[in-house]
Amino acid sequence: MTLRLCSLAARGLWIEMLSIMGISEKIGYLQIGGKPITVEQLSIMAGVSIKDAQKYMDELESNGVFSRDDDGIIFNRRMVRESNKYSKAVEFGKLGGNPVLISESRIQNPESRSKKLEATDGLTPGVKGRVKGQLTYTSKFLEFWQEYPNKTGKGKAFESWRKCFCESISVDVIASVQRQKQCQQWTKDNGQYIPNPATWLNQRRWEDEGLQTIEKKSTRIYTPEEIAHKAAQEVLFND
Repeated sequence: MTLRLCSLAARGLWIEMLSIMGISEKIGYLQIGGKPITVEQLSIMAGVSIKDAQKYMDELESNGVFSRDDDGIIFNRRMVRESNKYSKAVEFGKLGGNPVLISESRIQNPESRSKKLEATDGLTPGVKGRVKGQLTYTSKFLEFWQEYPNKTGKGKAFESWRKCFCESISVDVIASVQRQKQCQQWTKDNGQYIPNPATWLNQRRWEDEGLQTIEKKSTRIYTPEEIAHKAAQEVLFND
């Protein structure tokens, strides 16, 4: 908004300055080779007189378009901010992409990265971190794994759990497993047809409907009187 308070000529000079800041070794700063660009150099690049270049720079600065560091070097606040954000994102990416796994102090002190970070709940879907390439499972996934009868491919299942964002719907997913464990498709032939857990998650099988459950036989023990009464009823109704 402050740039709109400047003249067209000053805006044109600002565009020239931005083009230099964008290729500077220190992104966002008006310098090349570690040395600040002088008014004389800027006037040559912009094709204006030194007097006009100084005039337009004063106009830009008075309207707060740019700032200066402690050494007086001109910089663009937004470009510097975005450059810093990018540098931090690179550091996060080296640790798996989760900004929760790294602090500002660890960015400033790379040697501290070797310290182990204890896994905690509440990170973005299902992630607790990795220690020396070994998966650390979330408590909600472990609840699912305990319920799921087919204990095949735990690591792949965890990847599918994270990919399908099951952390936020773990209650529904686990409840579905508990229901489907009673279905004929899962109980026949000693569970031979129970899907691989990773496949079950990838296909969102917790949303399946209409599965037939097995009717459980009564385990009640009848008294001799009840047995005799039941037998008498069968004789009467079968005649």
